[in-house]
Amino acid sequence: MKFPTSIYLKDNESLRAANVGLRDKLTETPLNYVTVRKEYQVSIDKNTQLIKDNDADIKLLDVELKQKINNLNADLDMQKSGNENEDNKNKILFIIIVCFNELIIIGGLYFREYFE
Repeated sequence: MKFPTSIYLKDNESLRAANVGLRDKLTETPLNYVTVRKEYQVSIDKNTQLIKDNDADIKLLDVELKQKINNLNADLDMQKSGNENEDNKNKILFIIIVCFNELIIIGGLYFREYFE
């Protein structure tokens, strides 16, 4: 299963690669081509802003993921404590049943001896 952050990471990689290409074109462009250089710089700035936005989204997703993990761990801990209480109740019930069975056996032996 792919996580949503992988989409943002791939997008950031492609934007960084595009920025590298734009910077290379910017350095190759003569200084007297002011409008072309400005367009390259505007594209670089837009890509940089998109990268920052993606990083903010990634951080938000990480916070949400950590919160969900903490909630699941809290639920698991609560369920574990509930299971421990139920285990103790089952142990007590088992002891009661075993004692009752022993009483029936002793009662059976008593009646056998009594009737003989």
